[in-house]
Amino acid sequence: MYTKTNWQDRIVEFPKRFAIIDNGDGTVTLERVEGQVLQAGTPVSATNLQKMEDEIARLSGLVDQHQLDISNLKTRMNTMESVLPENFLYNKFDDDLSSISSIRVIRGYYNEAQSRLEV
Repeated sequence: MYTKTNWQDRIVEFPKRFAIIDNGDGTVTLERVEGQVLQAGTPVSATNLQKMEDEIARLSGLVDQHQLDISNLKTRMNTMESVLPENFLYNKFDDDLSSISSIRVIRGYYNEAQSRLEV
């Protein structure tokens, strides 16, 4: 189970302020001079980033499995539909089966509680 990280920005008194330190060899070093740290922020680390990568990989696997399941269900549905009589899918039944006095049940039974025929 993924545990969400509540990411926070680092907030300082003087963002983007640096001191120039002469290294004595013709180069300089820029050193942060941020003043007071108002909010430390969430560290961007391999641990925090790997947690996201692992969850993305896990969810990607689930998506792949769901796509396969959907494809299999489509195939099964097409197979079932192909054996039904022509136009059966679009046959409209208007009878609510509140009574079956004019219907002779040959196979199955009438479920009165659900007002339906069951085979």
